[in-house]
Amino acid sequence: TKKYNCHSYAWISTNYNSNIYWLNSPVQFYNSSSFQLRNNNGLAKVNDIIIIKNSSGNVVHSVVVTVEGSNMGSIRVRSKLGANGLYSTSLYDMMLLYSGNMYSVYKHMPC
Repeated sequence: TKKYNCHSYAWISTNYNSNIYWLNSPVQFYNSSSFQLRNNNGLAKVNDIIIIKNSSGNVVHSVVVTVEGSNMGSIRVRSKLGANGLYSTSLYDMMLLYSGNMYSVYKHMPC
């Protein structure tokens, strides 16, 4: 569906039935007090959100962690691919797909 994208799926709602937002950039979310940077290029836990950055440091994709891991080869993620469907794969494969060379892991802070 074209009604939401990867950033909206990761940062606003993973409910694909009710999510209607197309979010061009997640910066206002990961810079808010609702999320905290866990690390760069390291451990990710289930339900953490990862942003993938290209060699220029631009955010090119957002994913949700489905299987905990210590590096991009062991972390599994789910993501919306543009106007296409939801996909589950390794973070490594998602990094290749989006020409990412680094990632940042964020955890949701309780209210």
